[in-house]
Amino acid sequence: MRRWLACCLLPLLMHGSTSLHAAELSCERTDIAAFASEMQTRHGLASADTCLLFADASRRSDVLRLIAPPPISRPPDWSRYRGNFVNAKRIRLGIEFWDRNRMSIEAAARQNGIPASVLVALIGVETAYGNNIGRHKAFDVLATLAFEYPPRATFFRGELESLLVLAQAQKLNVADIRSSYAGALGMPQFMPSSWQKYAVDGDEDGHIDLWQNPSDAIASV
Repeated sequence: MRRWLACCLLPLLMHGSTSLHAAELSCERTDIAAFASEMQTRHGLASADTCLLFADASRRSDVLRLIAPPPISRPPDWSRYRGNFVNAKRIRLGIEFWDRNRMSIEAAARQNGIPASVLVALIGVETAYGNNIGRHKAFDVLATLAFEYPPRATFFRGELESLLVLAQAQKLNVADIRSSYAGALGMPQFMPSSWQKYAVDGDEDGHIDLWQNPSDAIASV
């Protein structure tokens, strides 16, 4: 009898668990359905397509932990923090990056009046010269923060909207876009709205790629 009950109840429990998970980030939620409708009204993105993205998305509890402000146990120590960015490895990577991309760096410095060293340093701080551009699915990250993180929900809903518009404009598969745990993209770690405002086609090849193209990243920074 117990075995029979277990066999009968297990599928029901599994179905219940799946349904609960689906409701976490799906158009079954009125707020998410409203967002999908807004994407269609504002940008011509079919609400059904947006709902499919949510249906395939995962709620990222790890992202919610990472984004939360850490408890302050002691005053910030600049000397300790500085060591994360000014060390032998970072200096070597910076010199190599500068040597490989000297023409793009010098052109961007001339055009914008920003010292070349500052351009190089910013990319070094953000992603160690493109070596750490993020491995998280950007849609999952931003959907989680937009609808599961009330303190900054408005900001992240705007960034999720910008991500969808960016993917449409750049003809990118949203599911393939990777980001940091906060949704920042590419070598300069631009949020999607910053990409829309500041991204530049540095090598004038007709396509902006801040993940793999240093010329575009340098000009954008």
